[in-house]
Amino acid sequence: METDLLIFPPGGKQYGFPKVVPNIQTKDLNAWLVENGYPQEEIDAYGKNFRCSFWEEVPGGDNYEGLDTEED
Repeated sequence: METDLLIFPPGGKQYGFPKVVPNIQTKDLNAWLVENGYPQEEIDAYGKNFRCSFWEEVPGGDNYEGLDTEED
């Protein structure tokens, strides 16, 4: 069964998170977060204590957070 990996940084809701982490290898997940709308200042404020929540969900499942892909 295929699943998506979702990421939710602290306060992420106001920046459009949780988001599906793409199936790519990245050396710097923080850079990916910034590229996807999360402020670098938030990461810096937490310093070494910056942590994100991760979980897997089945696309289309009952509890799927999904992504808002509609343009406003």
